[in-house]
Amino acid sequence: MSTSRKCSVAGCGVYVPASILMCRRHWSQVPHAHRALVARARSAYQRGEVEGIELEAVEARATATVCAPPPPPGAPAAGVTYQGVRITYGGRLIDCAVTTRGGVLEPHESRHVCDYAAGFEWGYSGAGPLQLALALVLDATADPQLALDCHQWYMWAAVSQWGASWLTTAGEVRGWVEQWQREGDGAADAPLVVEGGGE
Repeated sequence: MSTSRKCSVAGCGVYVPASILMCRRHWSQVPHAHRALVARARSAYQRGEVEGIELEAVEARATATVCAPPPPPGAPAAGVTYQGVRITYGGRLIDCAVTTRGGVLEPHESRHVCDYAAGFEWGYSGAGPLQLALALVLDATADPQLALDCHQWYMWAAVSQWGASWLTTAGEVRGWVEQWQREGDGAADAPLVVEGGGE
């Protein structure tokens, strides 16, 4: 068994120990949330709780945050995360919050494009999930017309499937949109989203 391998970032010729995903320079560019996911996935793999293919998928996502093409003008970097959590008090749902870039993703900008609901929701199909799908695609692409064209498909493929909490990135949202554009309406697969994700 080899004790070293090349950094997982394409074009990087640095050799690292086989237990390391990528060189230090590229690892420092991976968002903290993805580094934490890799660490958790590796621990779970060592304990026999996940298959090798699942670990490889998590590592590939981390590598993709470094290898992603530059974002469109006005759009966030590929590694920018969106995290959704439901906030309850006394067993009652108080709010559905979506955080990004150290702040909260608000629905008001997306409501100027199409007004479905005053707030976000997910895990089913309806007005709140439509507003979230529109807001995510709009924020990730900075293209109001593109967001208007494909957000309903994104709601069906992704947002309606999410659990109580989730984590995705701008690069993953854009990747889904690009697949949707190549394959036609509704043909894109649901993006890989980490349920209960977070830092």
